[in-house]
Amino acid sequence: MATQTEPRLPLNRDRILQAALELADEGGIESLTMRKLGLALVLAILGRHGHVRTGGSDVFVNVVGGVRVDEPGCDLAVALAVASASRGVALRGTPRACFGELGLTGELRWVGHPERRLAEAAKHGLQGVIAPAGSGGGACEVGTLREALKAALPAGERDRRPLTVIG
Repeated sequence: MATQTEPRLPLNRDRILQAALELADEGGIESLTMRKLGLALVLAILGRHGHVRTGGSDVFVNVVGGVRVDEPGCDLAVALAVASASRGVALRGTPRACFGELGLTGELRWVGHPERRLAEAAKHGLQGVIAPAGSGGGACEVGTLREALKAALPAGERDRRPLTVIG
């Protein structure tokens, strides 16, 4: 059953600065990295525009092979992985590839070298790559995080777990 909480605050420069200060307060200024701040922003965008709440959860991102996820093109992959785990359902068409940078308003932004990313996915047998508009042939192009969630999460499973409405 959905519950109503206080109205959502807009994502803006002040909230980003506040998130950075909270991270620094928790672990000292040495612990503040763009990687941690980037994850905090992806989670905030996922909550606001994808209606996936993670505020009461510890979220850790680990990638096979030690690949770093601080490149903006990883935003969508992290968001879809967290949404999938949070809702308890696998992504449709798994294994799945995706890329794109998330903007504060939930838009999916174009990232460099989409043709290389698509070619690498095809080399590994991955089709229907979810990517920002303008990425090119073979991509499932979407413009927003909501559209990406709709494309990636199974339609019948999406509502299986109760979600908290956040505004």
